[in-house]
Amino acid sequence: MIETPWLQRVSAPRRAVYRALRAASFACRAGSRALDRLAAGALTAADLRAAQLDEWRSFNATADQTATGLMPWEERFYDTCLAPGDRILLIGCGAGRDLIALARRGICVDGVEPVPELAAAGRTHAAQHDVATTITTAAFGGDSTVSAYDAYVFSYFCYTYIRGAASRIDALRAIRRAAPNARVLVSAPARESARELGFRFVRLGNLLGAADWRAERGDVFGIDESLGCPRYYHAFTEPQLEEEMRAGGFRISRRIEDVELQLVEAVADV
Repeated sequence: MIETPWLQRVSAPRRAVYRALRAASFACRAGSRALDRLAAGALTAADLRAAQLDEWRSFNATADQTATGLMPWEERFYDTCLAPGDRILLIGCGAGRDLIALARRGICVDGVEPVPELAAAGRTHAAQHDVATTITTAAFGGDSTVSAYDAYVFSYFCYTYIRGAASRIDALRAIRRAAPNARVLVSAPARESARELGFRFVRLGNLLGAADWRAERGDVFGIDESLGCPRYYHAFTEPQLEEEMRAGGFRISRRIEDVELQLVEAVADV
């Protein structure tokens, strides 16, 4: 524990009690996080998928939230990589916030959204804003029937929420089959890393629960306290993201500079 000036002024007996209780507090929090990861690891893949749908069901779902438009980093990213007249598929389009904003920039945009309530809200909001679009209710992946577009945009970290490298690579390969010359836009947190100990606790949960999936290094699990369900994303280093793009048939052609985010455009790796 850091010896701050105020603590040095506390009497020795009280200081010892304070330190002991604080150490116990840290231990309890660490134990709680470990148990959270064990619990997530014991679930089945279908359980995790259902939890993910519940987590996102109300995300930016109202008309007011949809009307906020693009965030500053999205404006820089999309203005650099997309042009009026481009035909794009927005993967994880939600209730239409970024879809409508992109359409207003002269981009022809359709969407795919796995949460039925959000997809329905997106259709309603698009109609209210006179945006002509098709929003499909589906999980995007290798088994999807993918139409050809000029670019495929994984909305607001959506690529990192696809669990498992094989599933993410399948999604990229599905794009490559549908449109060999298409571009792919991906956003992810920068300088993020998953702790090895957390990974090991999730893997232990996999084994104890005889789960039908296995955690991978880079997977980050937590708990949504309001819903009590596990939360997941995959933390990429720049080399790891580049390697996964190549495995899916793409190479990163452009990076948009940002301190907190990885913003990449990828093209077919020929």
